[in-house]
Amino acid sequence: MNKKTENNLLKKLLCLIPYLIAAILSTAIGIIVFKHRQIAPFGEKSVLCMDLWGQYFSMYVNNKSVDSISDLFHSWNGALGFNNWTQSAYYCNSIFVILLRLFPYAQLVKMLDIFCLVKIAISSMTCLGMLRFKSRSHSPVLIGGAVGYSLCSYMIAYISQFMWTDLMMYAPLIVVGIDLLIEKKKPLLYVVFLALSIFTSFYIGFSMCIFSALYFLTRIFLQMHLEKDAETGKHHISGVKDMFFSAVRFALYSLIGGSLSAFIIIPVAMGISQTLAVEAPSPEKLEWYGNFTAVLQNCLPYTNFFQEYKGANIFCGIMVFLSVPLYFTNKSFRKAERFTSAVFLVFLIASLNCNILNYIWHGFHFPNQLPGRWSFLLSLYLILLGSTGLARFEGLTLIRSVIGSAIGLGLLCFTQKGLGETESRDIPKYAIAIIIIAAAAVILSSLIRFIMRKNDEKKKFCTIISHAASAVIACLMVFDMGKNLVTVCDYEGNKGFQVSDETTYTAQIVRHVANGERIKSGSDDFYRVEDNIGFTFNPTMMDNCKGMSYYSSTMNGNAFTLLKFLGNRVYADKVSSVYNISSPVQNSLFGIKYFIDYSNNLASVVPGTVAHMEGDNDFFTVPIKENTTALPIVYSVSDDILQFKTDNQIRGLDNHMSLLSAMLGAECKPYIEFEPDSVEPVNCSLDYNDNLDQQFFYRENDQQDVSIKYTYTAPRTGFYFFSHNFRAGSIHLLGPNLDKTVNSYLGAFNYCGYFDEGAVITADFEVADINLGCHGLTMYYMDEGIWDKAYRQLAADGIDITKASGTVIEGAVELSESKLMLMTAVQDGGWEVYCDGRKLPTNTAVDVFPCFRISEGKHHLVMKYHVPGFRYGALISLFALLALIIPEILIKKHKPDVPEDKKSETPVTVADNAESETSDEENAEITENQDETSKNE
Repeated sequence: MNKKTENNLLKKLLCLIPYLIAAILSTAIGIIVFKHRQIAPFGEKSVLCMDLWGQYFSMYVNNKSVDSISDLFHSWNGALGFNNWTQSAYYCNSIFVILLRLFPYAQLVKMLDIFCLVKIAISSMTCLGMLRFKSRSHSPVLIGGAVGYSLCSYMIAYISQFMWTDLMMYAPLIVVGIDLLIEKKKPLLYVVFLALSIFTSFYIGFSMCIFSALYFLTRIFLQMHLEKDAETGKHHISGVKDMFFSAVRFALYSLIGGSLSAFIIIPVAMGISQTLAVEAPSPEKLEWYGNFTAVLQNCLPYTNFFQEYKGANIFCGIMVFLSVPLYFTNKSFRKAERFTSAVFLVFLIASLNCNILNYIWHGFHFPNQLPGRWSFLLSLYLILLGSTGLARFEGLTLIRSVIGSAIGLGLLCFTQKGLGETESRDIPKYAIAIIIIAAAAVILSSLIRFIMRKNDEKKKFCTIISHAASAVIACLMVFDMGKNLVTVCDYEGNKGFQVSDETTYTAQIVRHVANGERIKSGSDDFYRVEDNIGFTFNPTMMDNCKGMSYYSSTMNGNAFTLLKFLGNRVYADKVSSVYNISSPVQNSLFGIKYFIDYSNNLASVVPGTVAHMEGDNDFFTVPIKENTTALPIVYSVSDDILQFKTDNQIRGLDNHMSLLSAMLGAECKPYIEFEPDSVEPVNCSLDYNDNLDQQFFYRENDQQDVSIKYTYTAPRTGFYFFSHNFRAGSIHLLGPNLDKTVNSYLGAFNYCGYFDEGAVITADFEVADINLGCHGLTMYYMDEGIWDKAYRQLAADGIDITKASGTVIEGAVELSESKLMLMTAVQDGGWEVYCDGRKLPTNTAVDVFPCFRISEGKHHLVMKYHVPGFRYGALISLFALLALIIPEILIKKHKPDVPEDKKSETPVTVADNAESETSDEENAEITENQDETSKNE
């Protein structure tokens, strides 16, 4: 290695030092917060809480446990099967989620905590790269800005929204990519990270696309200049042609970037179109949530995190109140640039305060909880403006520094006091000291440079003063972020940093995976398994067993409607169903063969249920019960099922019998209703109505609770169940060997027990603080003879499975006559059925199940699933990749070679290389040239 090569390598290594400093500072503060909150690996807590526990982590375990590639496209581990490709686009495509596959189950929670720190470190480095590129400076203040961005309140508040924070790493690179596309016609960085953002999180990627387009508009107008003709003396606008071609390039490469992700975009768009979320109403008129100070108050220190309904997580340091105004008074930036930046900044702030803009940014719907899901982009832009404004000290003259500082302090004062109905906020004393010291540092540096402006020998001294001031401000910014986080993270509830018990969660994950492995169906069999009291809202994803409970924003709307109609619990409206195992009819129709009994109370819980595997009196090995009347995934049904429709009346077991009757083609009621001996309302009057949604009780005394006591006498020996119409409160059941309380929100039906004839059963409903509510309770016993006959009729012509995977179900069936066959899967347009190699036409029953007719005789059936839209999307992505690569290859192929000696003579400017070692004197000269251009304009 020659001396020149060694020097170049040394320079490149030295260029990495600021990035390492930023990463170390950000990570150190993150570790301090983690250690303070005892988060693993620095304690026994974890960030695994809220939706990360209830929804996402079980999805991560599900994708880690896949048995074949087909399981990545379609999974049976919830809601009669679901489009796993679409779900992953929402939740599971983070590079860190993919990396979790490399670690054992017992280490997943710890690794997830560690990956959160890694994201913080990488975000600080990508932000620093953006700031150095944009400012053409190596000012220490940029490190402070990068730390502020990586530890902004969005990162910590939404740390449990694991996939969202990936885009905090990518967003700065997209900003640089747009500038490179405009300035140097280099599209690669922009295209790659735009595509990666969409792939990582389709939902937040949508917001990133909006931000990219708006940011591009702020830059494209800067290509226009007002020039004076030397001969005529007239002024004319130049750069319009460059502006036009830049717009064309941006549109083209944005299309390519989006098209690279078409294999994600198109399937997700088609999947989302079948959810109930698309029915959410749009805003009818323009509304403002408050005034601008209400938004800016979220930039103040000690602001709690916002995880429910209102507010926005945008805090990125108190310094933005000083640095952003200084950017707008900094003469090193063109007036046009400051104007477009101001317009964009106002628009971003307004977007957090306006219902229509809020609706657009969130993918044309209003988010359920978790507000301001794109607000990190405002934090990024505040850091971008503020840090670059401070980094270019040469543009901050004494007067401009004083004016900018005065505006900043005045803005802080207005924000703190609040305008109109916005209440005033307290600012901690340390934050006031920080912003005053920083303002003094800026003004003092400008004053020294003003005094020595005509002394060329003192320029180096002025440079040292400026860097010293920058270093002081950077230290203040880092201290501010650390102090604020440690304080806010201690706030109670979801206003602070929520944590969970890492030890318990890790044990539960290992437990679920181990029990699921004991009972899951193999490649030559198909049956469903359900947990009794699941640890998450996606329990069988954790088990890797085919189950029914499901919670995802991508839930098929027709599947949700059916499961809700049948009385299963809805945890989150339109996007979840927690399966109720208390009905043997429902269990059999959906082919649930086993119950993993985590609560250990399923001893002969319903007819047909027997012990299959006993537990070992061990936390990890729990009892498993078998349902002996589970139907196969495909069985014959009556044509009546094609006319069956659901409605919004949730009648529990009555609806189970209606569905069963439609499948059999004749009325079948295995649950026999009987009248109560008495109904005793306490502190309420009862109204009765055929519409259950209008059947109300009315509280009489606001100071007392409402109670309704039902008394029944068992008319015969057998199994007893009940359905109810209560939407709140609890039902306390008493009878022989029966004493339990059922929360009404856990489902519209439940199992009571096995009673002898004449047994007295009471159901006592109680609810507090409700003046008006729905009511009704119906008791049933089960006629096992009727149910056995119905089961045998449906099971007689079921499929015999020979092959089963995520996307293929294969088997044989033999019919004595032509019959309609029903498959208990969700038809979202992806299922195709083949009989003896010939594709069959299919219908859809209950808007959910694929149905197809088969002639008499023995047949070989194959049901194949493809992700709707994936093939077209993959083809578009392939063409987009070729459109990106081929021009680059052709350009390099036809680009003339430059001799090595000529390369060494080629001048390198700051504008050409953001990492060049240009001195402050050279930067000042460049700035003076820019000033001259501004004067000409």
